[in-house]
Amino acid sequence: MRRALPLAALLLSLRALAAEPARPGEDDPRTEAVTPGATDASAGDRDDEPPLPGTLRALRIVGLEGTREHVVRRELGWREGEAVDAHAWSLGLTRLWNTVLFSRITARRVAVSPGVFDVEVRVAENFTIFPIFTGTATQDITWVRAGLMDVNLFGSYREAGFSVERYNESYGGDVYYRDPRLGDERVELFLQASRLARPRPGFTLVRNVGRAEVSRLLSEDRMRVGVRLEGGYDTYDDPLRGGERVPQPSDPYGLVAAALRFGRLDRTRVTYAGQTVDLVPSVAWTTGPSGLFGALTVDARAFRRWPGNINAVLRVLGVMTSATTDNFIPFVGGTETVRGYPDSYAHGPRYAATNAELRWSALEWEYLVIMPTAFVDAALVDDVRAERRVLASAGGGVRLIAPNFAAAGIRVDFATPLTGSFAPGLSLGAYQFFW
Repeated sequence: MRRALPLAALLLSLRALAAEPARPGEDDPRTEAVTPGATDASAGDRDDEPPLPGTLRALRIVGLEGTREHVVRRELGWREGEAVDAHAWSLGLTRLWNTVLFSRITARRVAVSPGVFDVEVRVAENFTIFPIFTGTATQDITWVRAGLMDVNLFGSYREAGFSVERYNESYGGDVYYRDPRLGDERVELFLQASRLARPRPGFTLVRNVGRAEVSRLLSEDRMRVGVRLEGGYDTYDDPLRGGERVPQPSDPYGLVAAALRFGRLDRTRVTYAGQTVDLVPSVAWTTGPSGLFGALTVDARAFRRWPGNINAVLRVLGVMTSATTDNFIPFVGGTETVRGYPDSYAHGPRYAATNAELRWSALEWEYLVIMPTAFVDAALVDDVRAERRVLASAGGGVRLIAPNFAAAGIRVDFATPLTGSFAPGLSLGAYQFFW
């Protein structure tokens, strides 16, 4: 699901420009417990706090406005009358941050008697309802997408959203629902229905699809195991450019995929730390020429916080499929893979890609973080035109992130292609290129 672009966040950020920027590490209540390391077991520890482990007598949550208290208690996992050690303390705060519902989290222990303490957790909630608005306009493409999403539906930490779009003369949209704690367990349910048009060389693909995925978190959220079911059909509109090369319609298709994740990414305000590897093997069938075919996607990501408010990020992606028709063979280009190239520039059943970024939180205000970024992208594609294409680009940009909105902002990048005869160009989007 592409991240939203909240207009309200930009309006609120104008107020922040008049304020003095808060630098991590200074005694500023807006940045307390949001700097790197704030979710460690020692986060919030003071000389007068009782040590861990100990027995929790009472837990008090302060600062909730729309979120239900049950949501916070469930993520923390600390039960009154039971022991809490340093590991449980750290894990509870980390899980609470990873909900993206809060812009500030602090926790303080107060001694009651030897080995017994009360805990007060103070939070500041993010804005969780915001509009979706994004699009682009060129000589031959006009794309507008608008909608609304809520990542904390009725304060329950459930997510729902919808959008409508116009891609030249094609209309579409999507609606989705996500429950990351189905039945109060660490089980996620995701449902989506969509009709989306995407331009390809020689034709415009219109994919109509329904999707359902159920997954469970294991090993303190360091492993995720799930299954995805998908069904739909493809139709075709006129090409946006080039000669017409409409593939044979695929008719209805179905897909079954396993969703495996190893590792965990931990969040504090606008940065991440950790590593993940996603493996998605799938089997699909269609009444079209591709018949029964398989695919495998491997997506590895690593995030590391460096001194000076720098987030170093690396992604390595590999995709392969045995499909034989254009609509099921991956397209590689500037929209999601290598910035600076035309969308769908390369097209092949196998490709490997990598993206490396250095993100610097240069200035932080309550409602706005300015994050300059340098990047290098590359991909190697076994193109269906019997040639191996190498794509590579480098450049820089800036992110204007609204930290009080759940993972929202504007991305503006300037990319220079290093292969082919393409001029440098802009890459625009919402939030980050990947995360």
